[in-house]
Amino acid sequence: MAGVGWYIVAYHLHEEKLIKSYLYACVRSRCLNEYRSIQNRSHREDAYLTSHESDLDIVETEFISLVYEHMKMLPPVRLKIFKLIFFDGYELGEIASLLHISINTVKSQRAKALISLRKRFA
Repeated sequence: MAGVGWYIVAYHLHEEKLIKSYLYACVRSRCLNEYRSIQNRSHREDAYLTSHESDLDIVETEFISLVYEHMKMLPPVRLKIFKLIFFDGYELGEIASLLHISINTVKSQRAKALISLRKRFA
């Protein structure tokens, strides 16, 4: 009788090992499939972006040239403030001390320059 009980326990342990192995294989397979799917999606996106990169470069170049054209129409002080803020990265206080004007003047000139450019692109 004792031998039969051991056989049943061994059989259940064997089943448990089979189930663990099966579940491990399923999870591993699913993870690998997901990983491959992400890599394939990434490769497709890269291929798409590189194929359209030249189009984006052309559009960007045209847009930048339009911005420069419209910037030339700004009054000289407003243009200088706009360039110092957006191209040179100066802070408002730095610009005010550099040009010997108040910070509020810098803020209003920046706002007027942005409004002017927005109107031209609207």
